Amino acid sequence: GDWTDGGIAAICGLVSGLIDWVCGNPALVGETGKIVIDVLVGIATGMITGLFDRFTGATHCLAGITLGNLYWFFYGTAFVIGLLEIIAGELVTGVTRFIAVSVKTFVLCLGASFGMMAVLTNVHDTWLAQSD
Repeated sequence: GDWTDGGIAAICGLVSGLIDWVCGNPALVGETGKIVIDVLVGIATGMITGLFDRFTGATHCLAGITLGNLYWFFYGTAFVIGLLEIIAGELVTGVTRFIAVSVKTFVLCLGASFGMMAVLTNVHDTWLAQSD
């Protein structure tokens, strides 16, 4: 990526941070906000990267921008600890932690896919074309 990709990623990060702040504040949206944080962050990231790709030309690294932003919401530490617990024989806690991380990752990526599908006409070809 270049500085333009960094700027787009910064915009995605700012929007994701605002979504996390608003949805994580029970005084603003109640307790249900915590449930939809992941899908809203994914959708916002997908839509922002898709809009920049659509209107400024296909010169941006969609994978770097999208995955770089979603990385902040992945539970990397919980993933590693879950695997270590499974290896150590603590199967119940390890598998539970691992499944929770897998579901969260799936929801984030699904949201990003929905966001890109909302603004791009052919997401598959766009994603493959930018990887060349």
